[in-house]
This record gives sequence, structure tokens and C-alpha cells, in this order.
Amino acid sequence: MLESLFGAGFDGIDFQLDLTSILQIIAAAGALGTAAFGLVDVSKVVRWGLPSVGLRRLKRSFARFDATLTAALPGDDWREVMAIFWISGLPKDEQKGKMRALLRLGLSSRKDVIQEMARIGGVTQERLGEIAAKLERGAALNEEDLNVIGRVDAAVVAFIDAAYERADFEYRNAARATAAAVSVLLGAAGGFLVFGPTSDIWFAAAIGLVAVPLAPIAKDLSTSLTRAVDAARAIRGR
Repeated sequence: MLESLFGAGFDGIDFQLDLTSILQIIAAAGALGTAAFGLVDVSKVVRWGLPSVGLRRLKRSFARFDATLTAALPGDDWREVMAIFWISGLPKDEQKGKMRALLRLGLSSRKDVIQEMARIGGVTQERLGEIAAKLERGAALNEEDLNVIGRVDAAVVAFIDAAYERADFEYRNAARATAAAVSVLLGAAGGFLVFGPTSDIWFAAAIGLVAVPLAPIAKDLSTSLTRAVDAARAIRGR
């Protein structure tokens, strides 16, 4: 049975060479996938490059708070600040916290601001307007006021979490697809340099295709395969 799985050379050097080749292919594919991801990550320096995929989603999502965010940062500054946070790779939780802080800062008794915040919090504009006016005067809030603010804040937090998770999901998918394309091109280019214009280029391109999903697990896969073969040898030697 083992001979049918591993080939007739199981007990000889042929099998060892085959195993070594497989491990080398896995290692090469892992390195190729890592290199492709690295090249894609470098694209962050291009403002309208790959990172703009998630950034566009964020800008569309937070457009519903344009009046509130503009009250916190006049003009179009809030979009610029959001873009800097996103492109610079600031931890996602910190980005969420900063946008939440801006929305709190922008809360005022302005009608357009109250309309935005009351809509997401599911509270009446009149009630939220009264609370915002108290905050502007520096007056103390009673328990009922705090409950209303807490409801709005909870809705805002849920919205921000969803917006950033969706943006991150779109960015990661775009990054994987781009890295896969880069990996295939690198694999084909390497195959051409090594094999020349032969059909072996397609094999190299195929290695590039699997390199991206293989990169994070290449080391573990090599270790597991080696251990499995060692175990098979031990069983065979009994």
C-alpha cells in the first residue's frame, strides 16, 4: 500500500530525492507568495492604488455623517484625516476610536447634525437637540439624557465597526487577487529565465497561482509532510 502511495522508490534514494524536490517546491512557492504580498503591500505608497479600495468604501459609509464630521473638522478635512489613518496602516481599532471621537466632537445643536445623529440612534430630534444644547452650555446631564446619549453612542459604535470591517474585507480580497496575479507573473518570468520558452513555463505559472494561499502555511506544510513521511518509514520498517 505504501509503495502505491509513495512510488516504487520508497525504500531507496529516489524517494528521498522526490521528497526533497517537493519540499523545495513548497518552500519556493511560499517565498514567491511572500514576495508577491510584499510587492502588493508596497503599493500603499500610491495614494490612489490598492488601499483606495477600502478607503472609497469608508468615505461612502461615513458620508451619512458629513454634517457632524464637518462640524468637528471644517471643510473636507475629515476625509483627509480618514485617508491618512487608513493609508498609513494605523491599527484598525485606533482608526475606529478616532472616528468615534470626531463624531462626539461634532455633536452640536445644529439641525443637520441632529438629524444625522438622531436617525442612526433611533431617538427623536427634539430630545437629542435638547441634550446637545446642554452639552454646548456645559450643563449637567440627568440620567435620562445619559441613556439617550448612550443609545446614540452604541449605534455609532456598531456602525463604525461594520464600516471598517467591510472596508477591510474589500481591501483584503483585492490584495489577495492582486498578489495572485503578481505571483503568477513572477512565476512565469522565473520559469522563462530558468527553462526558456518551453511548456515548463506553465508549470512555473501554476506554482505562482498556488503560491499566495500557500505562503502563510508553507513552513507548517513542509514540517507536516516531513513528519508524515518519517512516520510512514517507521511503519514500513516494522
